[in-house]
Amino acid sequence: MSIGIDELSEAIMKEMEAYTQEVESVTGEKLDEISKQLVFSLRNNPNIPVRTGKYKKSFYFKTVAKGRGYHRNVIANRRYYMTHLLEDGHAIHGGTSRTNKHPHWSEAEKLAKKLLEGFSL
Repeated sequence: MSIGIDELSEAIMKEMEAYTQEVESVTGEKLDEISKQLVFSLRNNPNIPVRTGKYKKSFYFKTVAKGRGYHRNVIANRRYYMTHLLEDGHAIHGGTSRTNKHPHWSEAEKLAKKLLEGFSL
């Protein structure tokens, strides 16, 4: 069986397409898995104070961009206005003192870097 140059280039391109699609799907699944782990760690972080529990429950992730060669997830909180106040602390009414800091996003960021370092196909 002999293959011409034109057929060889088509066969190579077909195999490269299949490989690219496989890598993209595996990468996307792994990225979604890492995002779920980060949301789980934020929801179960003991450093976040619990009054009603609504802040902890409102962490989520969503895919904001997905296409050929890229996949981007965002982890956020529906009660976004509380994030800065809890992360950095704030002045109490009257300005006599400040609330305690509860760094949870910085911990999640460190965990994300750690999980992404171990990321391989």
